[in-house]
Amino acid sequence: MDEEVSRFLKSGPTKEELGRIKTSSYASFVRDVERIDGSSGKAAILGESQLYRWLPGLLQDDVELAS
Repeated sequence: MDEEVSRFLKSGPTKEELGRIKTSSYASFVRDVERIDGSSGKAAILGESQLYRWLPGLLQDDVELAS
């Protein structure tokens, strides 16, 4: 474990590792947007966008950034 953490701190993630995390993050975001209610559903995403960015319609921007 120490060896892997040391390698990561020295050279950063590989392209494959970064791609895997990006794909996983995007898939999670899409699953959340497909839901309407709940703490991570579309309503929550729109509400957070309104609260923190003053524009609930920025959901589309989030989709484009995540892809």
